[in-house]
Amino acid sequence: MPWIDVGEVGESGLREAIVYDYKGKGAPPQARWLEDARLQVGLYLLALPHLLELNAVGGLYQPLGRDDDGRPRGLLRDGADPGLASVGTDRLDPEEFDTRLDEVLDAALEAVRGIRSGALVPAPDACAWGGGCAHPTICRCDSS
Repeated sequence: MPWIDVGEVGESGLREAIVYDYKGKGAPPQARWLEDARLQVGLYLLALPHLLELNAVGGLYQPLGRDDDGRPRGLLRDGADPGLASVGTDRLDPEEFDTRLDEVLDAALEAVRGIRSGALVPAPDACAWGGGCAHPTICRCDSS
């Protein structure tokens, strides 16, 4: 379950919100979301205005592990929560911010089309984060 930090009403007329998704360790930067198939926070951002009438201005993975410097990583609209300790490359101008969310939506819709058409096939040798099967006790593939 994500945490949503809700702020003041912005220029859009909606309250601004930043979504946090807590991770055991490792918080992927938004530049790698598509490459690493880490779309979850981006999908939360896309859903906020439709489900909660909030203007999404940021989405961050917050690492909880001891190996990280503790800063969240993800996507922030430039100017959103200026006091928030963030990585500079995670802040994008409004056009780049919207482009990244469009890319997340396109990737999610492509996955749905693949599922519906049967083109998305099981990959038990590579579905877990570090390789191998993520769910070997319930996987229906012979090779898991």
